[in-house]
Amino acid sequence: MDLFTPKDIKERISFEGEEYIALMDGYVLKSVFQPILDKKTLETYGFEALIRVYKDGLIINPLDFLSKYTSEIDITNVGILCYAVHIRNAQNIDLNGKKLFINAHPKMFSCIANDQSSISATLNFSELCGINPSQLIVEITEFKEGSAELFKKGIENFNSFGVNIAIDDYGKSNSDKNRVDNINPNIVKIDRSLLLDFCRAPKKRDLEDTLAYLKSKNIIVIIEGVEKNEEFDAIYHLPFDYIQGYLFGKPQRYHCA
Repeated sequence: MDLFTPKDIKERISFEGEEYIALMDGYVLKSVFQPILDKKTLETYGFEALIRVYKDGLIINPLDFLSKYTSEIDITNVGILCYAVHIRNAQNIDLNGKKLFINAHPKMFSCIANDQSSISATLNFSELCGINPSQLIVEITEFKEGSAELFKKGIENFNSFGVNIAIDDYGKSNSDKNRVDNINPNIVKIDRSLLLDFCRAPKKRDLEDTLAYLKSKNIIVIIEGVEKNEEFDAIYHLPFDYIQGYLFGKPQRYHCA
């Protein structure tokens, strides 16, 4: 299979009811958005776009769906399709300069590392939908990259267009110190597992050491997966910037009134 063209994407996306949906191999892909808040003011900093997957009217675990695709081209095509449907649906959010976080598998960057025209076309499409590249945060998920050299080059190409890069789920799988040191992201999102470890055993310094390391590199830090008031209270004094989790807002569709 070749990389999707704009025509391929257009043929797979339609507007139904109050939202855009995408079709991929009999699966229906939809968008939901979860707010990310300033730790101190609790004002909205941005939204993370998350994919929801359905087949025959039943909801499917997104990871089960994504695991069906293993080649770099297939992974990239799914990622491009998710990106396109998120960007369209994000028009129904009053972003007003706020950030939009969109997940990307690491292998996508290797696949398009030498394809500046595809990156440019993708970002031009975003601008046509009213979203400036400076508002976009591409979140690199915790999976293994392909070629380390091409992965890094792809990241640098996105950065050159003004797009910020985040590492998602730090502390899980391949989202670790090595990845941070390799690509120097603008933002790191701390996985809920580190939060839970800290809440269970505050004397363990894993979370505190991680935050100190990230702050020494002037990286913006988001702690995600905060679900309870006592969790927020336990970490509030720590040096991080933004917060995300069910306590502050569940993923949902936002549509025009």
